Amino acid sequence: MSLFNQIGQVLPEKERDGYLKLAAALGKTYADRFDESVAAITDYLMHLASDKMELEAGILTA
Repeated sequence: MSLFNQIGQVLPEKERDGYLKLAAALGKTYADRFDESVAAITDYLMHLASDKMELEAGILTA
């Protein structure tokens, strides 16, 4: 997003506001997708952490 902001700063004044609004909207979309991805990964890891399987005790032989 930093690149988008830098480009916006060098545009002519009359084009700058529209471009910066576009860059902000694009950044929000990326941030929303990132947040949703983190939430999905968190849910999956929590599911794995709570998954239980009973094991039978046995004697190990070498």
